[in-house]
Amino acid sequence: MTRELPVIIVTGASGFIGRYFIDEAKDNYTIYAMARRSQKKSEVADHPNIKWMRVDLGKEKEVARAIEIISIEHNSIDFVFHFAGYYDFTYENVPEYERTNVHGTENLLKCIDPLNPKRFIFSSSLAVTDFSDPYRIIDERSPADANYPYAISKKKAEELVQQYSSSFPCTIVRLAAIYSDWCEYGPLYALLSSWLKKGWRSKLVVGKGKSAIPYLHVVDLNNCLLKIVEKHNQLDDFDVLVASSNGCISHNEIFDVAQKYFYGITIHPLHIPVILASIGVVGINILGKVSRTQPFEKLWMLNYIDQRMEVDASKTHEKLEWQPKPRYDIKRRMLFVIENMKTNPILWTKKNFEMAHKKVEERLGLKIFNVILSMKDDIILEHVAHISLPENKNKYPYYQKLDKEELIKQVGYMYELLEIALLSGHRTHTLNFPRTLAQKRFEEGVGLDELISALSWIAAKIDESLRYHPEMVMVQQRIRDEIVITMQLIIDEIEDVYENHCVKNANFLK
Repeated sequence: MTRELPVIIVTGASGFIGRYFIDEAKDNYTIYAMARRSQKKSEVADHPNIKWMRVDLGKEKEVARAIEIISIEHNSIDFVFHFAGYYDFTYENVPEYERTNVHGTENLLKCIDPLNPKRFIFSSSLAVTDFSDPYRIIDERSPADANYPYAISKKKAEELVQQYSSSFPCTIVRLAAIYSDWCEYGPLYALLSSWLKKGWRSKLVVGKGKSAIPYLHVVDLNNCLLKIVEKHNQLDDFDVLVASSNGCISHNEIFDVAQKYFYGITIHPLHIPVILASIGVVGINILGKVSRTQPFEKLWMLNYIDQRMEVDASKTHEKLEWQPKPRYDIKRRMLFVIENMKTNPILWTKKNFEMAHKKVEERLGLKIFNVILSMKDDIILEHVAHISLPENKNKYPYYQKLDKEELIKQVGYMYELLEIALLSGHRTHTLNFPRTLAQKRFEEGVGLDELISALSWIAAKIDESLRYHPEMVMVQQRIRDEIVITMQLIIDEIEDVYENHCVKNANFLK
């Protein structure tokens, strides 16, 4: 007997944290993975338990449609892991903070409410707390009082999560700096890239080298998140946890272990006074504007020189009966980071460059999906009218016997086959829907030609409508790929179901 797995939603599935968490959880959960990018472009391996959905959380209609599709298969869900969020290193108050971090969180909370999750887990950051006071120790009770765009947007999102905790249990997890054996944490990548190159600059450490933050390996983070699931009934309806080790690690400490693992010897750093560092950062940014490249180093970073983010996560450790494993401490794990950097420098650079220079863009597949969604009601009603024409009585004998309400429902389901395929971005993952449709219609006595004719009419109508849509005139070949080829796969799958039933019936009659 097949074991029914718990159902979870993971947003930000294409991101660093989302990808690692999905890989850890995929064997034990049915995962609805939401991201702007397709599964292929996100480099997430195929797995029978992963159902990929291309969704822009900033657009409520997309989120609502995705949740509606999930509800077709499940009356409820177990857990929601909300990892999606926007962050860049410009320090500018760009609209994407409000659109994705605030409105995206609100859209998700609103749409999952009817599914009554057992717990909503929201990934925030320890950086929401101001740590300019050298005597401040950050813990689970620390306020979200940092005053810069990212922190403000996360604070607003946290407030929304707390509001919805009256409907379903919610946990906010404030994260330390999360890294992997490939680094994949932008500021750390920038430091290592500077320190582990030949030349006099490789010895430079800004200020006194006391700048310090807490780090947490992504494996430890996964263990923490799964502990929240394990103990969800023992947690409060709303709480704030800290996914971090205690204390913090300074630039001096990182410099020391990195140099030892890379060169095999102790190298003493050259500390640069803040004023000289400021001149250097200004110069780098001026050159960046001239050459139209964006350096990682920004002027705002100068404000954090020699500041320490001291953390006490002991209450979370006690509550979850979890704590970071010593072997994943960054000073020990740096050996793996450096080894990957030395033995596979191309992949190491690729993984980290994408993290440090990520951009927000609207995916064409999502754009096509949104246009299809906007045309849905009109095309369904037009198809119903077409089926109901007297001259189509012989073409659609089954559908003409249905009352109008039922006919609209069944035509809508056919339309949704395309919606689901586009939302997934992975055609073969959605073939269970046409199989289910074919099975039901076969049992109801619907002929194969009638079913294919109905589906083909919808595909042709959508294709025609998109070709004349003002936003789609420049992407006709992509429309063919997304609509026509996808529909052909659906029809082929339906034909297979009908053919298999016919073969079984023939064998039975023998």
